[in-house]
Amino acid sequence: MISAVQLRKTNIELKEDTLTSVVFDNLFHLPDSLFWDIIKKSCFENHLPYFINFIDLYEFWPHWDHQNTENERYVEPDLFIRFDNFDLIIESKWNKQQYYEQWKKEIIGYKNVYEKDKKNVYLLAIGGINNENEENIDIENYGSIKVAKCKWNNILEAIVNIKSKINNYCFSEINNIIRIINTIITGLEMHGFIYIHWLDDMINNIYYINLENTYEIMSNWRIE
Repeated sequence: MISAVQLRKTNIELKEDTLTSVVFDNLFHLPDSLFWDIIKKSCFENHLPYFINFIDLYEFWPHWDHQNTENERYVEPDLFIRFDNFDLIIESKWNKQQYYEQWKKEIIGYKNVYEKDKKNVYLLAIGGINNENEENIDIENYGSIKVAKCKWNNILEAIVNIKSKINNYCFSEINNIIRIINTIITGLEMHGFIYIHWLDDMINNIYYINLENTYEIMSNWRIE
């Protein structure tokens, strides 16, 4: 899909759903531990679980029971991920703002379907946030649910940084991982998120100057 859009072989409209899909469809191709490392590093202050063992399942735009919400048909988060030790609801925005009532409905919808499983659940709000502080949603009879936050630029930065240090990870298929990462970067760029290398990022680069050669070259300069 990305290549078709880039080369104008299709007229797919870029929007919130295409952004969510192009990023997470490809993130799911990465090793589970690397996937979670990217998510954790992308978030502002958060209390998401430190580690995972594996991703059990994931579902884009699930339709959950709307009971006890104001919705007339169903509740639809952007993405639901079930890990071995907890569940994660993801609500993503591109050109719109996140809002508390939507989070609350999604958590109630989740409880309507999965409460019997007695798993810890978290909500991750990506994009459209007006502050970086983690929030709690208190729902009667359901308890308190933590909401972590990040921006799409945070995900891009985390991916770029991991790519630069990929050899430090103990993965056998490094080239495959780099291709997946490059695809995600391209997808984010298509939606307007471009990583900029600031001067501060370059301070760790060490440049060597051969003074003897430099002096020899300069000594031959003449003003005509």
